[in-house]
Amino acid sequence: MRQLSIEGYNADVDTGTEDVYPAGGDINFPAAAAATTIESSSANDDGSPVGTGARTARVFGLDSGYKAIVEDVVLNGTGAVALTNLFYRVLKIEILTVGSGLVSAGILSVKHSSTVIGYLEAGVNVSRTAFWTADSNYNNHEISGMYGSITNAVSAIMTLALQVRPVGGAWLTKHTMVLHGVYKPSDHWEFAAPITLAQGDDVRIRATAGADNMGVLAGFDTNSSSAPL
Repeated sequence: MRQLSIEGYNADVDTGTEDVYPAGGDINFPAAAAATTIESSSANDDGSPVGTGARTARVFGLDSGYKAIVEDVVLNGTGAVALTNLFYRVLKIEILTVGSGLVSAGILSVKHSSTVIGYLEAGVNVSRTAFWTADSNYNNHEISGMYGSITNAVSAIMTLALQVRPVGGAWLTKHTMVLHGVYKPSDHWEFAAPITLAQGDDVRIRATAGADNMGVLAGFDTNSSSAPL
């Protein structure tokens, strides 16, 4: 059994709907694996010559068969570094080594050409994006719960939608959580009936804000097993 907690953050959801994703807007879900690069917005995120920010990073993702892949890379500041693997999804970015600043100096972007498929905000060492794709390393996947918290006291409603997209299908809302920045800023649910996923299914959390400048931290919990149903 493998258990994961997938957490995302969006510091500024304006009136309307965005993914729970530090860059704001919508997460990009590539249709296929492709040549992949990583770069920073800061020259200080450099492993050779060493900089004061992030020096090396680890990229977690999936290949075209939904198999988990992991790759370590030496950063080159604002210069793009080609990854060896062809990534279909980038699920997480972690900083492995840092300079005197102790955290990433800039935004790290993992890309297919100019399209960002992985994002780590400046000043942190683990990416925070509320999405996941079920891998082929396990047979059975479930989402067992979700949680959310408005991170500033904006007096407005925010609705969080946990959505699943089957391979080749449309996004389907499975659960909806309603929060208020003052009266109900956070909630946590354990599902009586877990959501089952097939290999390759995508999951995300969408935030709909009733006012500008609403911050949100939200996530979901997964269980995966190799035993047959």
